[in-house]
Amino acid sequence: MNKKCKVAIIGSRSLEYYEFFSRKLSVIFKLEGGKPELIVSGGAIGTDSHAEKYAAENGIRLLVIKADSVRFG
Repeated sequence: MNKKCKVAIIGSRSLEYYEFFSRKLSVIFKLEGGKPELIVSGGAIGTDSHAEKYAAENGIRLLVIKADSVRFG
């Protein structure tokens, strides 16, 4: 993975097991050649919050873009 790569991590709000998520994400990044420069999250519970925690624990910059539910429903 190009170090300047940016990755959006989104998914289920019901994903509970951070340890499983973290291990799998580490394997994916290793297979792709390293950690990305930036992780983008939607700021929701579940997968999004796991992505935010993973970024913090692994020194990866984070950008949170929350949904505008007022504007888009």
